[in-house]
Amino acid sequence: QMCIRDRYMGYSLQKPLNSMSNRLYIGKVGALTKNDIYKEVARYGNVLDFMMKDSFAFVEYSNELEARTAQIELDGKYVNGQRISAEFAKPKGTDDQLFQIHPRIYIGRLNNGMKKQDLLTLFSRCGEVVDCLIKDDFAFLEYAEPKAAQLAVQE
Repeated sequence: QMCIRDRYMGYSLQKPLNSMSNRLYIGKVGALTKNDIYKEVARYGNVLDFMMKDSFAFVEYSNELEARTAQIELDGKYVNGQRISAEFAKPKGTDDQLFQIHPRIYIGRLNNGMKKQDLLTLFSRCGEVVDCLIKDDFAFLEYAEPKAAQLAVQE
């Protein structure tokens, strides 16, 4: 049985500079290596902390200006043929608000034969799916509208 969670780490860029942190989420890294990503993020400032897992990474810069510069330069950049995303890491406690901006769902316990097209067919009946990432036995789907994601979780 698949397990679905309606709140995945979301991130928002709609903040004034003085309320942003110095921590970025780097997404959609695909098959890039830790070294590939680190080389890119280090170009924009003093990296205090760096952590990479599967298809995402977090980087902490020494100040907000470095983080903002990195976010602007890295978001949508192609690194070794892979288009990455860079967004400010979300503050804790704002999941509902961020879910409205990034309506993503987590789908767990996928069987080995599940393909991207199978998921799109199954979950598109709830609304327009704008992004799908499958990794091993789980996936993330992002919908165009929060209502579609909520409907998918309820069904």
